[in-house]
Amino acid sequence: MANRLLRAWMTNVKALQAFHIMRQGAVLAVAVLLAKSGLSTDDIGIYEKLLYIGFLLSAFWISGLTQGLLSLFPKLEPSERPVFLWNTYLFLTGLGLLLLGICLVFERQVLLVLTSAPDLPYYRLFIWYLAIQLPAFLLENVYLLKDKPMSNFRFGIFSGLGYLLAVALPPFIGLDFRWSFYGLIGLAVIKHIWLISCLLGLGKPGYDRGIMSRWLMLSWPLVGYALIAGLNQSLDGWLISFQFPGNDHLFAVFRYGAREMPFVIAMTAAFSSAMIPLISGDLASGMETLKVKSRKLFHLLFPPSIVLILTSRWLIPLVFNRSFEESVPIFNMFILILISRLVFSRTVMIALDENKAALWILLVEIGANLILSWMLLQWIGLIGAAVGTVLAFTLEKILAAVYLYRKHGISPGKYLDLPVFLGYSALLMIAFLAAFRIQP
Repeated sequence: MANRLLRAWMTNVKALQAFHIMRQGAVLAVAVLLAKSGLSTDDIGIYEKLLYIGFLLSAFWISGLTQGLLSLFPKLEPSERPVFLWNTYLFLTGLGLLLLGICLVFERQVLLVLTSAPDLPYYRLFIWYLAIQLPAFLLENVYLLKDKPMSNFRFGIFSGLGYLLAVALPPFIGLDFRWSFYGLIGLAVIKHIWLISCLLGLGKPGYDRGIMSRWLMLSWPLVGYALIAGLNQSLDGWLISFQFPGNDHLFAVFRYGAREMPFVIAMTAAFSSAMIPLISGDLASGMETLKVKSRKLFHLLFPPSIVLILTSRWLIPLVFNRSFEESVPIFNMFILILISRLVFSRTVMIALDENKAALWILLVEIGANLILSWMLLQWIGLIGAAVGTVLAFTLEKILAAVYLYRKHGISPGKYLDLPVFLGYSALLMIAFLAAFRIQP
């Protein structure tokens, strides 16, 4: 009965949202469990550096290419679609092998550029995991395109639990941390085999040069945008590695603090994507819907953020351990990014096909982030990098709002409930200042 009700309730959108929430939840749970496992902050810092390297080397490819996949697939003839999926798999597999070769042959150079250190424990094992895992990102999108929400939901459960067990279990049962990376490689192999079996169920492998050309032409601007956005998100980690080379303890302290409230990114990104076609279809009605529905997000996300800031002094050491007390002010600062995340001016720009302007604004943001974070890091330490990031995020939303007003005559009040937004923002800032005053 429960399974039948779940099937009736589950849609492709809900399944994909659940998948991303489970993935993000597993990453957060692993962070908590590693902190409780007895691993040193140095070991945890090494793991966080490897995740940061993996994000830099693969996230932008995956994001841009899968967006291109989702855009092109519905426009193809039914007979072309299985061939397209096989071509995508082969391309991603080749990309993974290329990444593996470059990262192993030029190991020292890659590490020096990304971490300012010539070596890093477990690096080679992690690169093998990354190369095998890379094509498996296709599976969730195959289930979405083939209208199989329950399959996506089940895959999300397997993926989240598998990641949790692979990384967190070995330290808890007394095994060397190396076994966590063997576990990740094993998980990636299983997911890779799962993907191949799914593709075999769709038809025989094939190759179509014309489709591949269309896909890559469509995807490369998206890859470029994702690359710039990814560099912006990873900038603080790179600055910390550059400023404190080889200091895995400080890197762990910063990374454990540099976390927004759980699930904020997943919820706001999904909401933004859902609003774009509505605004594109009817500007006035779409912006009114954006205004009304974003107000519901305010009520959902601002109050727990306020509570988190006020309790972080006790919560962070309790959830992780006392080694991460230094992460508290960084965590509180990153919570403030919520204010800019809930301003959907960029959503309106994309709906109006202002993609070039959005890209230029993003470039200004990353420049501001680099300059501000670097200057403030020298001046006030780790929290300076967090302050620079918050200011850069805020600047991006201000520039987007100004552009919409100057170019299209759209004031923020047309897509943002200003009284409610400003009221909540003021309360969050008051909570931040109050928490700052009671820091030990």
